[in-house]
Amino acid sequence: MASSPCLILALCSAIFGFQSFVGFTRLAGIIQVLTGIGIIIAYARSRKRVGLSSICGKFGTLPFQIIVILGSIIATVGSVMTIK
Repeated sequence: MASSPCLILALCSAIFGFQSFVGFTRLAGIIQVLTGIGIIIAYARSRKRVGLSSICGKFGTLPFQIIVILGSIIATVGSVMTIK
């Protein structure tokens, strides 16, 4: 189970052609966005149950969560684009 993410990454890199360092970096950016959005959604659900968060305070509210998600998506689009 512990080695399956590495195996999946290696298979995806062979199938989709991410054989260079830049390709792996792009793939890592995409994975980062998916995990980041998942963490933000989990935080939002937790905050909804509990109420105010003592760690983030007002920075954990919905507008800031949306800003973080949009910024993360924009960063990923920028990392996937090629420069000629």
